[in-house]
Amino acid sequence: MDQYLQSVRRLRLFVSFLLIQQITIVVGSCTCCLRTRTVCDCAQLWFDHHPKQCGAGLENATKALLEKPTLFISDPTDLSAELYSVLILDTHVLGPPKMWSQSYIVFAASNLNRTCVKHPTGCHVQTDYKPHTMPCKGEYARYGPLRVILIQQKTVVANDFWKQFPKRIFPYSYFYRNPFFIKYPIRMTEYPTLYCRHAEKFDVFLHTPFKEEERYGCNLEQSSPDQVKSVFTRHFPLVVVRQADVSKDLQKCHIHEDWIYKPVRPRSESKMFGKVCSFDILNWVNHMATGENATKFIEFMKQRANDWFILTQLEVMHLETILNSSRLYEPVLTDDGHLHYGPSYDVHPYFCPAFLKQLSKTHRIATRGEAYSQILQHLKVEWNPNLNFYRTD
Repeated sequence: MDQYLQSVRRLRLFVSFLLIQQITIVVGSCTCCLRTRTVCDCAQLWFDHHPKQCGAGLENATKALLEKPTLFISDPTDLSAELYSVLILDTHVLGPPKMWSQSYIVFAASNLNRTCVKHPTGCHVQTDYKPHTMPCKGEYARYGPLRVILIQQKTVVANDFWKQFPKRIFPYSYFYRNPFFIKYPIRMTEYPTLYCRHAEKFDVFLHTPFKEEERYGCNLEQSSPDQVKSVFTRHFPLVVVRQADVSKDLQKCHIHEDWIYKPVRPRSESKMFGKVCSFDILNWVNHMATGENATKFIEFMKQRANDWFILTQLEVMHLETILNSSRLYEPVLTDDGHLHYGPSYDVHPYFCPAFLKQLSKTHRIATRGEAYSQILQHLKVEWNPNLNFYRTD
């Protein structure tokens, strides 16, 4: 029996060791997900003619890669493997659902040795796999993320290794079933990129009269002392939800009517936000939560909180698309040809009308979602958003 217990203890120690190793990998590898949404939180890498700052706009994805580009790595002393590969991926060009499992290889190079990638003046990258982006189709511009990753190799790979993928389409699952790579990226960066320009005939639509207050641009919402910090809002740092707006929303009858009529989906149209209730919504909520349909009511409230969370995710994605497109344009100059001397702006004036309209809609929807979240908090019901319904990683 003692021998059996000793064996169990050894097994537990061994499993604990493996878990510690796994945690170490997770911490050093950008949350272990090639498709993570928080790329700029990872340790970085960059090429000499690309922006050093993660999230900066890029107008040409391949120009900087044509002649022996130089690769730089942040915190190179942390690198321990002997060989590395660098990949540049167009992660959105295939569209959903394919883009969640595959991407387009813009550039790839392998067998970079540790001495090279750790060199303080950069590593000169040579490859037979020429940089290339998906051909443009039609007359419309295409914007999207360009993701750069560094992965560790287990062994040397052939020079033409990356040419085995038909039409340069790379399945993410390959990292989980190959003998050549350790599946987790150890450095990563990303740029919002202009892949295809629109036809010249569309330029006229950009040159619309500016509102004087938006002549040089407009800004994101500023933080407020009344700003709500909650399990709902922490997922949407671009949107400032104020408690005063949530309290006003809780005076309206939408939540009561939602329970009575039970539409299949939540509604985001502005006309659904105006009707003020003749009774106190929170008192009604207390009554429903202690009545004969209490369990069903609470489950409905939780489902609606998730519904509005998902809707907010989608609207924030639209907001981020406008913001990323805006970052690719040079600032508007003054009439005498100089940069504006005042404060810098988050959004280019070309995009201000669309951005401000989308921001208003997103703010309205996030406020409604927070209202449902606060109802659950008022009832002391634990709720966390369903992060698996709509993929954001």
